[in-house]
Amino acid sequence: MTLLELKNIKKFFGKVHALDGVNLEVKQPEVLALLGDNGAGKSTLAKITSGVYAPSSGEIYFDGKLMTKWDVQSARSKGVETVYQDRALTEQQSIASNIFMGRELSGSMSVGFINLKKQYEEADNLMREIGLTSKAFNAKTPLLTLSGGELQGVAIARALYFKARLVILDEPVTSLSLSECEKVYNFIDEGKKEGPYHLDWESAQSTN
Repeated sequence: MTLLELKNIKKFFGKVHALDGVNLEVKQPEVLALLGDNGAGKSTLAKITSGVYAPSSGEIYFDGKLMTKWDVQSARSKGVETVYQDRALTEQQSIASNIFMGRELSGSMSVGFINLKKQYEEADNLMREIGLTSKAFNAKTPLLTLSGGELQGVAIARALYFKARLVILDEPVTSLSLSECEKVYNFIDEGKKEGPYHLDWESAQSTN
């Protein structure tokens, strides 16, 4: 089943020709790695796929349908989640707080109030599902104590919790050691197995 298809995608930034006729097909379920040198256009393609950038020309299909409107909101409504290089995590906050940041859980009887107990429980369950476990931390632990690979695991967990159908990882192992890279790849493998959602596309460049 083809989940996403990009046809003849081009992107210009002024006189800079960032993408020139890119064609890409992502089937479900699969993990697809996009490799290339710095400046090759990997991040630009990831941002077009996630709706951050509009292509200068070309077509985007999702579930076989031509997307006449494709922005961040419409991409997210289709189940597209993105983990960028900077991860967009707050290291002073707990693992659970980062997973649910901006989409906090509230109880049925406490509209407007965050249900911290439920967030901790859901975060712990999700961490176990993708193999993000250690005696040294739990859902209440601040991110300051985690390694680079574990931080990437939190970012992946956040995307998977919201039933993503397509998770885009923009250079997820840059500047990580070999052992930390292995952790990230294990998180990807475990995430692909879970629930009705699949980890489908990795835009990655390893410098190790």
